[in-house]
Amino acid sequence: MALTVNPIVQLRALTTLGLTLHLSVHPSQTIEASGAGYRAVPLTAWTVEGKRALHREIVFTFSGALGTVYGYYVTGPDGAVLLRDDIRTPEGDPPVIRVAGDEIAITPVLRVL
Repeated sequence: MALTVNPIVQLRALTTLGLTLHLSVHPSQTIEASGAGYRAVPLTAWTVEGKRALHREIVFTFSGALGTVYGYYVTGPDGAVLLRDDIRTPEGDPPVIRVAGDEIAITPVLRVL
């Protein structure tokens, strides 16, 4: 699944962003996924086209059960959450990671100043 988000980001900041998955249904909570082979990913492979920055697709492949993944965060160099977005299956539900080999794919797209 590919998601498009449109926060405003300065071009020079693109190389310091990261992508994390979250397990919380409540936007006020920041509960990063852990275990099952998960690890946060630095966002370093951007292509800029006009005022859009497109990152290559990030595929998280899990080594076991993780549970429900409600969304992802784009984080700054200090770990601060800059953006939060939901992840949904084609049926409209958050994906559930049940077994080794389950995957989530995200393609970040940002608007650039």
